[in-house]
Amino acid sequence: MILPQTGGVIGVRHSSWGCNMGSYPVQGMVYNGSVLATNLLSNKTTLVLSSFGPMNSLTITDANDKLTLGETVQFGGNDYVMIGSGTAQPGISLLGLTIPTGTARDLVVVQSATTGKLHFLFPDGVPNATGMIALVVDVDPIGYDLGDNGPLCFAAGTRISTPTGPVWVEDLAWRQQVLTADGRSARVLAVIAEPAPPGSSARHMAVRIAAGAFGPGLPACDLRLSQQHRVAVSGPGLELMFGLSAALVPAAALVDFHQIGFEPPQQVPVYYHLLCDRHCLVLAEGLAAETLLWPEADAQQIPPEDRSRIERRFPQLATESAQPCLPQLSLREGRLLLRETRNLRGWEVEIGNPARFDSKGQLARRLARI
Repeated sequence: MILPQTGGVIGVRHSSWGCNMGSYPVQGMVYNGSVLATNLLSNKTTLVLSSFGPMNSLTITDANDKLTLGETVQFGGNDYVMIGSGTAQPGISLLGLTIPTGTARDLVVVQSATTGKLHFLFPDGVPNATGMIALVVDVDPIGYDLGDNGPLCFAAGTRISTPTGPVWVEDLAWRQQVLTADGRSARVLAVIAEPAPPGSSARHMAVRIAAGAFGPGLPACDLRLSQQHRVAVSGPGLELMFGLSAALVPAAALVDFHQIGFEPPQQVPVYYHLLCDRHCLVLAEGLAAETLLWPEADAQQIPPEDRSRIERRFPQLATESAQPCLPQLSLREGRLLLRETRNLRGWEVEIGNPARFDSKGQLARRLARI
């Protein structure tokens, strides 16, 4: 990673995560059907549910958090060989055809070293849909990172508001000023690219928020965020449930609202971390969304060599305690909030509206001058 003196992307993220020994809970079931591993790895395949055994809760024991092809892993006291990973999506019957529907989930496929049978493991939950009769699986001969919770980034092509107009996130320059939801500015320290991982990955699917999903100009154009990227929420419902006037919720909590959904796992975009001189709400296509929080969990996603370079360039990052600009709700809390308040009068929740943080009208005046 190079820290340029002028514009351009700062660094490229590589898949280099920590490697600590650990145990990882998953859901799993044995496949009793006739499809061979070679066929499973060559094409998207539909497998009827009756060809699987019962679902079980399992714990994988591994030397680190990465499963590599051909590696032997253990669960239930037995050895299994890693043969591939990808996604599994519910399949329903429609007019005599099996149609994929619902949310895809990450899938890891291992083969028993003793029986030769395939076992399907789900690290992030089991695919589920009403009327589900099959799994539509898309598996490639690639490894899997059990420790990867997904990026916290903007997708390439996201426009960020600046004092001189909107700029694509990938084109933001070091020291460039970006507008914040409270009417002030923040200075860009780094823009860090995270290429799409190989194969299909449900964890890396982008959340697409259609233009105007939360009101006129919110967002101004379709906005794509990573699932864990947090957006601002406010309103009476938040105050009644959590005693907060404003908070941050992961974008994945918004899925299933009108005009909001996951993009297919085969269309994972290049993502960009945006690090500023303070954790703040920037305007992404007009929607109030957070920047990268350093040095807490968000920054743990940055490869160690890039992290070291950034902290050498900006030593205050290594010593300052991370202070989020707003309280953070978990994915579960965000879903609960939005589900419970969706249809209750007086419990409304506003999502991503920068006007809620612009009490003095500074942002509105600055935008009007652009």
